[in-house]
Amino acid sequence: MQSTRLLAVNETLRQLSFELGSGSRDLAGHLDAIADLLKVSLDCSRVTLWLLQRRHPERTLDCTAFSSHSRTLKVSRCALPQPAVQAYLDALLASGLLAVEDVRQAPALAALDAAYCRPEGVVATLDAAFVVNGQAVGVACCEQIGQPRRWLPEEAAVLRRVAQAVTLDLARVALGVKPEDECSDEVRRLLQALSAAGQGPHTG
Repeated sequence: MQSTRLLAVNETLRQLSFELGSGSRDLAGHLDAIADLLKVSLDCSRVTLWLLQRRHPERTLDCTAFSSHSRTLKVSRCALPQPAVQAYLDALLASGLLAVEDVRQAPALAALDAAYCRPEGVVATLDAAFVVNGQAVGVACCEQIGQPRRWLPEEAAVLRRVAQAVTLDLARVALGVKPEDECSDEVRRLLQALSAAGQGPHTG
């Protein structure tokens, strides 16, 4: 039986997907709304959403959206290079979801900790990937700043559900774009990530 929190998240996801599909909300606004939803649902310090840039190895992950308590908690490192994220992505795809109570104690995240978590003050993180054809095209990161945090199974279930919905939303956006269409920066990054992953109908 689904929890009240998960039921509320599902209802919001349906509304956001409808708004994206109808054109009343663009992709950038959609991702911001997804970040806000996770922020409120999990009550963490900050949520960041990232798209992969496999055609630009000097900046493999680009921050696309974020949400924090006051929106004054800015993300100063919005592009992360391949050496900083490769082990992290490998661990994330191997497990499907990372629930890390203290990144300082996670060897697989050592490079990411040095490049991003420590400078940003992120101590705990709950992450899930947007996966198309078995390859990550982006990630959602629920971040706890300044202190460790033990993530609850219900919180992990909420993030899994949101990641599944966003994956489908991203695939629908990509399939609806024609070669002659003008694209926003977010849609262009999405198309590049999906193209590099071998975009198709199978999502996971």
